[in-house]
Amino acid sequence: MRRWTAALAAGLLALGGAVAAAPVAAAAPACTTTSGVLVVVDFGSLGGGVVQRCLGTPPDTGYDALRAAGFRTAGTVHDGPAFVCRIDDRPSPAVEPCTDTPPTTAYWSYWDGNAGTNRWEYSNEGAMSATPRAGQIEGWSFGSGQPPHPAVTALIAPPGQPRPQGGAAGPDAPRGPAAGDSAPPQQASAGAQPPPRSSGVARPEERAPSATASAGSSRPSAAGSAPEPAAAASENAGTTGFPTLPVVAFGAIWLLGILAAVLVRRRRKREAG
Repeated sequence: MRRWTAALAAGLLALGGAVAAAPVAAAAPACTTTSGVLVVVDFGSLGGGVVQRCLGTPPDTGYDALRAAGFRTAGTVHDGPAFVCRIDDRPSPAVEPCTDTPPTTAYWSYWDGNAGTNRWEYSNEGAMSATPRAGQIEGWSFGSGQPPHPAVTALIAPPGQPRPQGGAAGPDAPRGPAAGDSAPPQQASAGAQPPPRSSGVARPEERAPSATASAGSSRPSAAGSAPEPAAAASENAGTTGFPTLPVVAFGAIWLLGILAAVLVRRRRKREAG
């Protein structure tokens, strides 16, 4: 009987140590106008709304930022992984096989959130050539080249204060350019038409540059190797770990119940003797 009691007591002590050593979720990194890189992905008509994730340290490239934020990407057979054709399996292979460059009416456009001008600007660099800076906002939007939502002004936060992580537009929200946002070249210049490809659909990277557009040219992703994604960054309120404490608490209650039953049985034997 003493052996049973000692074993149960040892088990309770072990569970107590596990409770004390249970990991606590790490604090989500804060993105401000001077620190971190905020990655905003607007899925548009694909469903899924707008997802914002903060990276504590600026990655080497815009492509790295997208991957480090936990988004899965796929390129095209024609252009390779550098031309982002699919993010988190959207659009689906049934809708866009990603064999050739997507049409200008349904592709992932790449944007810079300019804290100085408080607007989205269609980037003039490929995602593998762009170098995110601390405090920068990286934006991806699916559609015909419209800027992501929400507007940059809703994402700006002063130094020392985290950027807002909520309030993103839903999948059914209007997708027109916000006031002050710079349109991509094919929108800014109606007369500039890119050469057609074999399927008769224009390729985003072949659009002619427009002098009236602030970006200067459409945004293809430059060629390069694709690193594996790092650990997922914080999304909105951050991520949570495995519910260790409830499991440990259940185990402790179970052992206490066994110990109580053993003690009651032992007491009854003494009284009967």
